[in-house]
Amino acid sequence: MKIRYVLDTHALVWSVLSPQKLGASAARIIESAGPGELAIPSAAIMELGRLLDAGKIDLGAPPVHRF
Repeated sequence: MKIRYVLDTHALVWSVLSPQKLGASAARIIESAGPGELAIPSAAIMELGRLLDAGKIDLGAPPVHRF
């Protein structure tokens, strides 16, 4: 399959933590996308790390310790 959709940071976070915040179209696309059809940009992953580090979101995982 080829990439058809790209998730931004909000769509990525909301799809995991608060799916009710997604619009109906976004939720339907995420639910029905086949293998390889969704892409998550590296910038969204970096922003996710910043949100975690700032304590703005909680994924329920233990914190990563920096050395």
